[in-house]
Amino acid sequence: MASPASTATYQLRMRGFDSRIVERAGSYVAAYAKALNLEHSHVRLPRRIRRFSALKSPFKFHKHWDHFEWRVHSRVVTLKGVGLETERHIGIIKDELPAGVNLRVECERTFRMPLPAEGAVAAAPGALPVDGGAIPLVRIKRLADEWKRGLTLVD
Repeated sequence: MASPASTATYQLRMRGFDSRIVERAGSYVAAYAKALNLEHSHVRLPRRIRRFSALKSPFKFHKHWDHFEWRVHSRVVTLKGVGLETERHIGIIKDELPAGVNLRVECERTFRMPLPAEGAVAAAPGALPVDGGAIPLVRIKRLADEWKRGLTLVD
């Protein structure tokens, strides 16, 4: 079986104020990926603490302050997959996450470029060699832009 033309790495970043809910959401995503036989890794990020103080009285008693803090707990699950099937599963994961968990998905796609055949025509400057010729870099940039916008690539 030939390797696919492109693969994608998805980073699911989960954040929340309650560590138990964020931990449960991260283990749920990892178990879901394991059940689907997707390559995955589960990483706990250090919590961020934001502390701030507020004056209790608007006019008098300037020595009386309230102190508050936010603790933000974060987890990252990295999934490696191919095609729209993985994106469909990420949509299901988004729907199943509990309240109080913020999910941000980042996708990085890698393309497999074919190697030039032996005796192929030499590529012009500013072009990448491919089977039987060369693809200008302008065309590659256009294809990448179309891919980012979600358009179908048709030759």
